[in-house]
Parts: sequence; structure tokens; C-alpha cells
Amino acid sequence: MSGIGARELAAAERSRRDLSLVQRATRAPGRGKDSPLKRALIHLALIIASIIVVYPVIRVFSTALRPGDQMLSTSLAIIPEGASLDAFYEVLFESSFPNWIFNSLVVSAGTAAVGVLLAASAAYAFSRHSFRGRGCGGCCDVRMGPAP
Repeated sequence: MSGIGARELAAAERSRRDLSLVQRATRAPGRGKDSPLKRALIHLALIIASIIVVYPVIRVFSTALRPGDQMLSTSLAIIPEGASLDAFYEVLFESSFPNWIFNSLVVSAGTAAVGVLLAASAAYAFSRHSFRGRGCGGCCDVRMGPAP
């Protein structure tokens, strides 16, 4: 009969109990799992990174809420005194901005469509037809993509 004997089980249990609190907190509990301390540090780093990324966006939005006479104010208040949505109304309804956005969407959609059509026809040619330069051309086509 093979297996772990009672003495080995008792010794393993004693060694598990003898681990200090720090060792248990930093030791990985199993394969593919992280220790609680490591997970807490990762979460802390992600929270700090999120704050660093989101803070400038909040500052830009709070600047947009400021009235025109307070635009150069150095106040760090997230919602400034006299905050209003007048700037948004003016940009969306009293300027040419929506027309510019529409024009940009038309140009970008047209460019994307032409790019997809050209890439699809080139991919078809490379996959179905044999011609001189196919190996080098396919290599160059793949190399034009973004490198990892």
C-alpha cells in the first residue's frame, strides 16, 4: 500500500503551524495563486495608477464648468463656484463644432472602408494566387503591421 504515512502527515501539519504570520502572508498558497499581501500590493498599485490617470480628466472637466471670468483661476476645487454648463451649450448648439465632428466621421469612415477593401483584396491575392514575389510581398505586408 503506497501513500503518505501518519508520521509524514503529522510532520507536515507541525511545519505548517510553525510558519510565522509573515511567511503565511507572503507565501503563495498554491499553484497559480498569489499571496494575500501580493494581491493587496497589486490592488494598491492599480488604485494609485487609476487615480493618476483619472485626475487630469477630472481637472479638464472642472475647468470646462468654470464661468468665463474664472477660466485662469488657480483654484483646485473640483466643482468650481458658479459652475455652469454654458460652455457645453455654446460649443454644441451655437458653433460649427457638430459639423466638424460629422465631417471628421465621414472622412474617417471613408478611409477605414478604403483600407479594409484594399487589405481584403491583397489578402485574397496572397492566399489564392501564385506569382513571382509572393513570398517577399507577404513578408513585407506582415512587417508593415505594428510590432509587439
